[in-house]
Amino acid sequence: MKYLTIYILLLSAFSCRKPENRRCWKGSGQINAIIQSHDESINKLIIYDDINLKLVNDSLNYCEIIGPSNLIKLVHIIENNNAITIENHNSCKFLRANKEINVFFHYTDLKTIHLNGFGKLSNEKEIIHPIEIKAENVLSNIDLLINNDSTNILISRGSTETKLRGNCENLYIYNSGLAPIKTLSLSSINVHIHSNTITKTEINVNGKLNAEIRSSGDIYYSGNPTSIKSTITGSGKIIEI
Repeated sequence: MKYLTIYILLLSAFSCRKPENRRCWKGSGQINAIIQSHDESINKLIIYDDINLKLVNDSLNYCEIIGPSNLIKLVHIIENNNAITIENHNSCKFLRANKEINVFFHYTDLKTIHLNGFGKLSNEKEIIHPIEIKAENVLSNIDLLINNDSTNILISRGSTETKLRGNCENLYIYNSGLAPIKTLSLSSINVHIHSNTITKTEINVNGKLNAEIRSSGDIYYSGNPTSIKSTITGSGKIIEI
């Protein structure tokens, strides 16, 4: 009788659990899309967790979340003043491997992007406006086509491989992460590189080059710089290719 009572109590406890507590065992679902519009005044984007973000500068001002239906409904888009925060609240990733969530961000104006998780940042149409991208202690990839006056890339710790293509008047890059910077396909006029990393930086400069090396990572440059200013306190070198 004692064991029967314990069995009944255990059975009752498990049967009374909310379905949300067992969501790890749900399937990911079929590929689907959720669309959410946002105000055209938005100019700052903050990304958390495991999300691939594609920028689309077309003035339509909405987010399209594409992925398995049971996963994308747990992606939260929070609008606050001039900023949008996108958070992925999915858990149990060990049961949902290789299930990507892609967010297409259509916008009028965008000044700053903060990356705080895993995933890839890319774009569908070239960026023609000034942009600043910050990645702090994250594992991600940046792959962008730009044609603008000013681009700032700030990478603090973590590992964020950065590839830039196109044209830029003024390029600033700070890197203290573990992944390389590859911008040989970006024709830049004035470039300021602050390298505080063990990995390499590749640039294409045709104006003024200001190179700071604080660690062992080398800076490789192509193009025809009109002047080179260097500040080297680490063991890295500036190398023409």
